[in-house]
Amino acid sequence: ISVGEAKKRPGRAILTLLSVVIGVATVVAVSFAMKTTRTAYQKMYQAVSGRAALEVTAAAGGGFDNSVLSDVRQTPGVKTAVPLIQRPMLLSVGDQSVRAFALGIEPGVDKAVRDYELAAGEFFVEGQGVVLDTGFAESLGAKVGDPITMLVRRGRSKSKIVGLVRPTGVSTAAQGPIVMMPIDAAESRFVTRGKIDSVQIVLADDAREEQVASAIAARLPVGLEVHVPSQRSRVAEETMTSIEHALMMSREFSMLAAVFIIMNTFFMSLSERRRHLAIMRAIGATRWQLSWMLLREALALGVVGTLLGCATGTVVAEYLNRGMGQLFQAQLPPLELTLAPYAWGAACGLGISLVGVIAPAAATWRLTPLEGMRPVVQSPSAR
Repeated sequence: ISVGEAKKRPGRAILTLLSVVIGVATVVAVSFAMKTTRTAYQKMYQAVSGRAALEVTAAAGGGFDNSVLSDVRQTPGVKTAVPLIQRPMLLSVGDQSVRAFALGIEPGVDKAVRDYELAAGEFFVEGQGVVLDTGFAESLGAKVGDPITMLVRRGRSKSKIVGLVRPTGVSTAAQGPIVMMPIDAAESRFVTRGKIDSVQIVLADDAREEQVASAIAARLPVGLEVHVPSQRSRVAEETMTSIEHALMMSREFSMLAAVFIIMNTFFMSLSERRRHLAIMRAIGATRWQLSWMLLREALALGVVGTLLGCATGTVVAEYLNRGMGQLFQAQLPPLELTLAPYAWGAACGLGISLVGVIAPAAATWRLTPLEGMRPVVQSPSAR
């Protein structure tokens, strides 16, 4: 939009600029938020894996028979093999309901894999109750002895908090919505019928990872695989997918709305400047020159909107990051400002501006001097 047009129609110019700013800000904020949240969940799953060097899982996902555990433990080079059931659930404490992850563990051997210390209460009492991460419990205002309700596959299951644990060592940065329970209780609540989700393996000091992995693979039935734990994040992926889809839909909707607003603005501007453009055509301006004039206006709009949108998106990303932390009841790391989200925002800002002006620019090609000089005749119904 030219400076003259912006002065004549300031409201329209501001609305068009805001459409670009909102589109770019959404791209930048969503990109930062998704990256931060995904990083936090990857760290949480690193804490779940702990000191495990290898892990056995089903290649197609899901659970597998726990009889595999004895074969893995008998493999030369394996120091400890620990079973794990890992499932998402809905946890209710008082009047709060949040998403969480249940870890079904063997209390006697689990500390050989994961690093944590007991901060309060006891580490399971006769196999009953659940243990929460301290940071998660604080965010819920929960303490030892509080009753809880879990929405699991079997339905609603009641229990109580018997202990709080604090991650240590490599797991200190990975506190999250984790609820630990004995593996027998997890099997009952999630109706796994003797199936587990993974076997986490700690190697002997003198063992070579490649050799042990090959030996374990030879003992596994068809459909199971052995790999390093960092390669497995299926549950994290499943948890993040729906939220990322919602964020991406909001981003795409704002960009689509911006394109239509820009297109409508330039069509209205073109209609008001028909006579002016026709005079320019009559005195020698080419179709390319008129189209380039509109493209320059759109490019200027895109540049200004991109700069404002990137700044706005950074601020919005901070609030979105806090909101995601409250949604997951987890302490998310601070935003790490990188170039990629800004590059995406700039590409989208310029892109939606240029896409929005394509149709109006094409209309200038069809405009002849004689047609542009004619007054726009209104139909009787429009009078």
